[in-house]
Amino acid sequence: PVRGSGWVKRTGANCHSRIYDTGAARESAVDLDTFYYPGWRALVNGEDVPIRPGRASGRIELRLPKGRREIRLEFGDTPIRAWAARLSAAALVLTLGLIVWPRGTGR
Repeated sequence: PVRGSGWVKRTGANCHSRIYDTGAARESAVDLDTFYYPGWRALVNGEDVPIRPGRASGRIELRLPKGRREIRLEFGDTPIRAWAARLSAAALVLTLGLIVWPRGTGR
């Protein structure tokens, strides 16, 4: 919901993004229907805007300028998540290498 005078309508969603059509008569705070978690970012009319967890709900909250806007939420990797994925891939390659690598006959 919009705190102030305005409206929010979700027009699209999948597991990594959400799209909202919004309008506000003046600058307002918007509490979106997605819980805040590191990796989410918000674009208002294509420009990055800061987000934060709502105090009471924990959902993504942002400031919305006056007028009609499109909000796009996108979920992506954080630096720690990207490094963890690389480390997991390296461990998988190492494990497969140890399984497949020919061993000596033991003589």
